[in-house]
Amino acid sequence: MAADHVRVVSRKIKSDRAYAFESGGVDSYTISDAKRSECGTDVILHIRPEETEDGDEYNRYLREYTIYKLVKQYSDYIRWPIRLLMPIPVPDENGEPTEKWSYERLNSMTPLWKRPKSEVREEETLAFYRERYAKAPDFDSAEAALSPPLKTLLLKIEGNVEFSGLIYIPSAAWTSWDTKDDPKGLELYSNGVRIKERETELLPDAFPFLKGAVDIPNLPLNLSRDGIQSSSQLAAVKDVIFRKVLNALQEALKERRAEYECFFTDFGRSLKLSAMECEGSSREKLQKLLLFEYSGSEKQITLDEYVTNMIPHQKAIYFSKGASRQEIFSLPETERPLRRGIPFLCFTDIADELCARVFGQYSGFPFQALSDRQADLKSETDSPFTMQEEKELLSFIQQAVGTDVEEVTASRKLESHPVLLASGSGISFEMEADYRRLNPDADLKSQHILEVNLAHPALSALNRARTGDPKRAAAYAKILYNQARLMAGLDIEDPGSYTDLVVSLFR
Repeated sequence: MAADHVRVVSRKIKSDRAYAFESGGVDSYTISDAKRSECGTDVILHIRPEETEDGDEYNRYLREYTIYKLVKQYSDYIRWPIRLLMPIPVPDENGEPTEKWSYERLNSMTPLWKRPKSEVREEETLAFYRERYAKAPDFDSAEAALSPPLKTLLLKIEGNVEFSGLIYIPSAAWTSWDTKDDPKGLELYSNGVRIKERETELLPDAFPFLKGAVDIPNLPLNLSRDGIQSSSQLAAVKDVIFRKVLNALQEALKERRAEYECFFTDFGRSLKLSAMECEGSSREKLQKLLLFEYSGSEKQITLDEYVTNMIPHQKAIYFSKGASRQEIFSLPETERPLRRGIPFLCFTDIADELCARVFGQYSGFPFQALSDRQADLKSETDSPFTMQEEKELLSFIQQAVGTDVEEVTASRKLESHPVLLASGSGISFEMEADYRRLNPDADLKSQHILEVNLAHPALSALNRARTGDPKRAAAYAKILYNQARLMAGLDIEDPGSYTDLVVSLFR
């Protein structure tokens, strides 16, 4: 493409004759006798004199740096030396700088992943990692880019699947790795020749953050050598990489906990989403890598650690959702568990509750939101009302609130708070709030159950107003319901009417 004429002179080994192939690349070629002093092949390109379509000049391929860059990019690991006649600066007899032309080898010939593990130093893999992959876009992310990877895997696999490779698990993200700013894929080589800069078919879905290179011998390539004829071989290699990386992460979690937690801060959501998509043993292994905020400590814990810390006779893995651990601690449903020392997970990531819903259970214990009406956290506080008064009061609140709630019930888990909005079957109201933030027009609603603390003074005031001033009592009920919505993270559907309702009580 860069030449307007090509001449190839070749002499076969143990032959006295040489031949020349010549073509202008249009519609014909010629083959004729030629002279060559020894066996081998010369490929002679006559570079086009004109400019390319984008205004660049074809003669850039005559520059030493361009050729050097092309060789390093595509043929650095060819097993034979590639040499280029280059000017080497040397001082003359007077010490003045001069140039001496000599053939210099451009390719390193043997990649790190082709060498025996005993001959590969950690400094070499780290240098390769920083040079090839850790390219920070700005100064603020430079420190993360220079950090050593969490794990470096030097693979040499033989058997039904044969390949070698160098895989890095980054310790932190130095770019927006889940966007187009950091394209996914592993470098693909075949017998030292780079076939593709980023091959996504090699990348396990669970680990899109991996960096590195894989060399697969005897790879079936298409005619242009920039694509693979069959992906079955890549799929087999991908499975091996998945298992190796999974084992490496389990080892890091066990032996280098602080570093793993830093890694999980950037890449944890990817592991959570992948655990939801996988099934069987793959899901079980990924679940063990997940970390969650926890009520009993400021440090994140695994699901296995949570199960170990459960109190006697605890029947479920409890959780509560909020923007932060501090916000969750202020919710009415967490007051009693905190006071009694009942451990629960603090779901602060948008994927956390989705994980719980998809997993359903872990180690035989179901996931249970503290806000769900089924949560077994019964309070020891006695109701100040008779059964008949309680029934009438709950019925009155139900009529005042209307169809906004499925049911009004007496809560046995509230203490200092007057109300709690619990979710029934189906999605939780936390998930409803998340969906509405993503799509305000979404027609998706959870079942709302209003739990009231009959021992709270607010309910006593409401009950007194119910007989003396029903209109005021109805206003109390609506205000309490809207307060429950706010504490649950849901918007008030009509803020203006709510404000008027509060102001009316000042009269």
